[in-house]
Amino acid sequence: MSRKKTAEWQPLETAPKDGTELIFWVSSQKGFQDTTANFYFSEGQWRWADTEEVLKRPDLVNGWMLYPQPPTLVRKNSR
Repeated sequence: MSRKKTAEWQPLETAPKDGTELIFWVSSQKGFQDTTANFYFSEGQWRWADTEEVLKRPDLVNGWMLYPQPPTLVRKNSR
């Protein structure tokens, strides 16, 4: 998958399960704000990248994307 194509939110069913770290959009529960978080697939389950805990509610994932390309530093002319 090209980075350009995956710079948009994709359905969870299409996410790579090869251990690549992904950005997930996770819906809120109980009135909390939606959030983004980093996940990867391991041992047959989605895991939080920061804690390695299993994602208990994959049904709350609204989409995923790869990390975008980093920005290019634009230098202004120095005088």
